[in-house]
Amino acid sequence: MPPLIDEEKCTRCGTCVDICQSDVFAMPTEATIPDASHADECWHCGACVMECPAEAIRLRIPLPMMVCYK
Repeated sequence: MPPLIDEEKCTRCGTCVDICQSDVFAMPTEATIPDASHADECWHCGACVMECPAEAIRLRIPLPMMVCYK
């Protein structure tokens, strides 16, 4: 499941694009929000959530992974 980006909070700084180790995000143009074009590659590491200066990203962790974390 791809990370969710709140369009109202996103400042389009590109931090998530730079910080993501699995290249989930792409920035088509500077005027748009980052696109989770490779969502199936997401490791759910939370780096994008922690590094986003606008706190505009949240992860949707798949149910099987939630069971592992408990």
